Amino acid sequence: IDLPPYSMKKLLIILVLCLPTFAFGKGLEKKKALELIDSTVMIHSGGSQGTGVTLFSHVSKDKRVKKTYIITNKHVAGTVGASCKITKYVLLKQRNTVGKKEYDAKVVFVSKKHDISLLEVDTPVSEQFRTVEFSTEKDWDKTTLYSKIYLVSCGLGTIPTVTTGNLSYVNKDETKMGFTAHIIYGSSGGGLYNKKGQLVGLCNAIRLTRGHPITHKALGIPLPTILSELKKSKFKFIVEQEPEPEEDNPWDEEEEEEDWNDWEDNGREDPKPKMKKRYF
Repeated sequence: IDLPPYSMKKLLIILVLCLPTFAFGKGLEKKKALELIDSTVMIHSGGSQGTGVTLFSHVSKDKRVKKTYIITNKHVAGTVGASCKITKYVLLKQRNTVGKKEYDAKVVFVSKKHDISLLEVDTPVSEQFRTVEFSTEKDWDKTTLYSKIYLVSCGLGTIPTVTTGNLSYVNKDETKMGFTAHIIYGSSGGGLYNKKGQLVGLCNAIRLTRGHPITHKALGIPLPTILSELKKSKFKFIVEQEPEPEEDNPWDEEEEEEDWNDWEDNGREDPKPKMKKRYF
């Protein structure tokens, strides 16, 4: 096509501007990111602080309270029966923090092996908690090496923020995942999401070398493991997104511990002076 120099230059500029969209597609939409922030809470338990993700909320059988279930790490909230506080933030014009509400929560399920704690919160029926959407099996299969990953967490005790990175690995048993979204102390328990805003995992560890955090090397728990652990408990109705069953079973708590080696999740220093490579 024979175009005048000015028209050719204009065409090239348009192609350059459109190339990122064609090559990489759209990322997480602003509206969805704000919804994920709204479904994220800060957790205080004893001397530790971390993040939680709201999975499920429903009105109790007696219609008096709303029961809400929040997932986080065991090293953040503790073992079954432990009490903690959660903080839910209120935003104005989608940018300013205008208030916050605190609630009492208790740990009702723990998987020690996978560093998971499930919290139950009782609130008035009128209280609204936004819940997250689980990744479908099809979308999880599409979450491959270098897929975009979004972390929403309350790092350093701030209001929930979003950081972006890539999936760096998932081990063959789908019990551990690595990612490069920036994290810091307090990010533990934060949700990991794909570009659709679907939950794909839970942040639980940061790499330390010489006692210093490597904020772009982090470890998480993949969604298949989280769902598998919940399905084995009395709280499988959360996975099925159905009301709580009539009959309650005793709380479950796994006893098997897993060695996380050179990964750190609660501020303890790595005594090894050199960074180790971790293979799965």
